[in-house]
Amino acid sequence: MKDLVILILVILALFLCLMPRDYQINILNKIGIQYIPPHICLILLGGIFFTMATILAQQDYIEKLVECVKASNQIAGAVIKRAYVISDKAIRKMPPLEKVADKNTSRDQIMFNLINALKKNGWKCDEETNNFQQKYIKKKRRIEMTNAPNNKILDIKFVDSKEKLISLVREYINGIDTENVDGFDSTSKKFKQSIHFESIEEYIKDKLDPKSLEYLENSHGDSGYLGALFFELDIIFKDSLISFEYMSIGPCSFFQSIGTLDLNDKYIYYYRNFDEYGSKVFLKQDRKVYDELVKSTVFQYFKDMSKFNLDVSMESLPSNITINDSRLDDEEFLKDCFKVFLDNPKEYSEEKWFYEEEGLNSRFEFENNHYKRSMNTLKKVPQIIKEYEENEGKEKVYDKTLDNEKERILKLIYYHKVNTYI
Repeated sequence: MKDLVILILVILALFLCLMPRDYQINILNKIGIQYIPPHICLILLGGIFFTMATILAQQDYIEKLVECVKASNQIAGAVIKRAYVISDKAIRKMPPLEKVADKNTSRDQIMFNLINALKKNGWKCDEETNNFQQKYIKKKRRIEMTNAPNNKILDIKFVDSKEKLISLVREYINGIDTENVDGFDSTSKKFKQSIHFESIEEYIKDKLDPKSLEYLENSHGDSGYLGALFFELDIIFKDSLISFEYMSIGPCSFFQSIGTLDLNDKYIYYYRNFDEYGSKVFLKQDRKVYDELVKSTVFQYFKDMSKFNLDVSMESLPSNITINDSRLDDEEFLKDCFKVFLDNPKEYSEEKWFYEEEGLNSRFEFENNHYKRSMNTLKKVPQIIKEYEENEGKEKVYDKTLDNEKERILKLIYYHKVNTYI
């Protein structure tokens, strides 16, 4: 029936578009049509009939083309959304130029302002940079009081004691309710709500001497100063046990790390630093079992960090992993961490293993050129569209990775992603 309709439409289109006007009038009059529309109307009508015939004849192809366009729009939308997130993060990390310098600002002051802006946005500085900042503070804050007797010098310092600061932080943290952690005994307690460093800063702010607050404002900014202050006062604040770098398609990288804090009580406190989202304390552990449980804690983080009441921040293994503590410098332990992460949850396990191996293969091919690696990833988009069409929009089913293949992949991860700085 469909073919018959197509044939009739084609015949009508040929008759209306190609036959001479006199011949058309003669035929139409014979079948009882006395009024003949203008010739241009007949030609247009013939074109419509031919278009309808084409649509009917190529219906399957047109439907597939529409589905392909929809899939392309979905993928393009996802790529654009991710690019927007990356760009937004990068832009938010950049300090406003007007807060750093103007045409009258000295070189040292530009450097000082830039360091403050970067610290305020979650950046970490090395010892040399911190030393420069301290020297500049001393130089800048020694203001000669020309109208004061005896030429008195104003020198702003952090006047509160190290012990007082530790006591205030300890007081706030231990005021937060805790609960047991699955897989640990009562010597390890997670906080019912992970504690952001900024909430600690807000608590201690009202309890510090005004001169200390003035010092903090001038040297570290209004917020994000706690870690820097710990370092400055020589409070035992381990930068990290283990840290992760995620390299994106663009020029940006994202970082997170797990570290510890010693507040001179019976506990060691674990915290996570997650790029611009700042640091959160999530676990306290009896000091006497810390050495023997540090591996178990890091392993549980890889297995399911949500059990520590942390939002999930790892969808895939990092691009690079840095070990900063000798107790974690263990190949078999780290491979166990990677394996438990890739195997959980079970419904996405094979997909995780597949993409991890694929990422390693790309890394080997373009090791020294991240741009080429990124462009190679984008070139795979047409293949993704093709697979989407072949699967009729269903989730791709990945082949099960054999145990010996998993061991091979784990070794590659360890030898190509793990760095040790102890």
